[in-house]
Amino acid sequence: MTRSRRSHRGASVSLARLRFGVALAATVATVATVATVARIAPAAAHSAVNSVHSVAFGADGSRVMIVSFGVIHRAPNAAPSWQCPAAFGASADALNRTVTAHQGGFLLLSDGGVRRSNDGRCAWTPEVLPNGLALQLAATGDALWLLLDDNGTSTLLRRQIATWVPTATPAGLVIEGVHAGPGSQRLWLAGQLDGKGVVALSDDAGITWRTRALPPATFEQTRFSPLAGHPSQPDLLLVRAHSALKVDRLLRSLDDGETWAEILAPNAGIDVSAAVWLPGAATGTLLVGGASAGIWRSVDSGSTFTKISNGPRVGCLLRDGKRAYACADEFAWGAALLVSDDDGKTWAPDFCFAAITGPAACQPSCAAGWPAVVAAHGIQTGHACGLGGVAAPDNDAGSDTAASGDAALGDTAASDPDQITAAPKPLVARAQNTGCHSGASPGRGRPWSALLVVATVYLLIRRRRSPTMRGPCA
Repeated sequence: MTRSRRSHRGASVSLARLRFGVALAATVATVATVATVARIAPAAAHSAVNSVHSVAFGADGSRVMIVSFGVIHRAPNAAPSWQCPAAFGASADALNRTVTAHQGGFLLLSDGGVRRSNDGRCAWTPEVLPNGLALQLAATGDALWLLLDDNGTSTLLRRQIATWVPTATPAGLVIEGVHAGPGSQRLWLAGQLDGKGVVALSDDAGITWRTRALPPATFEQTRFSPLAGHPSQPDLLLVRAHSALKVDRLLRSLDDGETWAEILAPNAGIDVSAAVWLPGAATGTLLVGGASAGIWRSVDSGSTFTKISNGPRVGCLLRDGKRAYACADEFAWGAALLVSDDDGKTWAPDFCFAAITGPAACQPSCAAGWPAVVAAHGIQTGHACGLGGVAAPDNDAGSDTAASGDAALGDTAASDPDQITAAPKPLVARAQNTGCHSGASPGRGRPWSALLVVATVYLLIRRRRSPTMRGPCA
């Protein structure tokens, strides 16, 4: 009876020690995880807003760049200056503002409204609009268009002299995106008609329309938006199909929307939200990118694509003359705006926050907020652009070369060697304490936490087995 009680008591003690060990190990692991997350979280949150979101180039060489904390203006041969949100009538930071250049001035779409500036710096005058929420601006030549939403009803407006005039669109069309050009009369829309995806095209500035059906959506709640129009071939159309499940497809038509082919289909969660055609080649070089994967490049109008190795993840793609530009995350890539002079094969820093000299002289009300911006975004004035940051790894976006699968077109892979192999020089140096920002790379935890857990469990097991550590009832 005594031996049975001792055995039972010993088993209880062993079980209690085991439970204590498991609990202690779990506690240590939790503390280590929290410490690691606490160390990484500031860097992840910091990088989320450190990028240019939209860029417009003026005819005089000036530019306006939209960032989360306001507007950056750079005149030719001058340093960039900052304008706080209050300078253009906004009350807070935002990530969805855009800017468009038009007839020597700039138009800023912000907080559901539109403001115009002749110089992009000192005065932003609100445009008088009908009731509704301004969603998108599109400009080409002397034509300027605005997509407006009024409680679910989409309206297309054209700016004439100093007023905005509604433009008739196909009855029942729910417009989800607008693209203007090439030329001042060319206009095309994408959206839903009777629950099905369509594009509507006009060659006379919206006086007459023709509608073309898009391929049936693979997933429910899919939205369609014009992604890019070819600068010299109006019949070549690109449309993005984006589902609520974050599945993106890139659709192309070579015949003005009569037929369509899916030319790029990355893995779920990989976006194809930006595209730009570059001049030069007979068929044109096409760059397609997104914030989650990087840049794909095609030299045969999208029949085949090459994923740019070590390419930046981008929020926008555009061109000014022969140069290509990409909006990037400065914390990851060392610059908030990148430039390419070789049709997107390699990218170099063009602008980083360290270049900002401070508030614009003509915006004195912004001066009080500048120190907080410097602190919040880690702006280190005087540092060289593009020397800091850690290059982010590529996501699993499928194979490097993606074919269109459009057998009916008879397309073949281009003979350009860059189509098969693209190995651009590293975008940024892997430094942590120089350049525009400093900090650890998110996701690179240290192994000490795991070793601590293993060591704790090992000591508990030894304590349980050692005779000198047993209690009096063992």
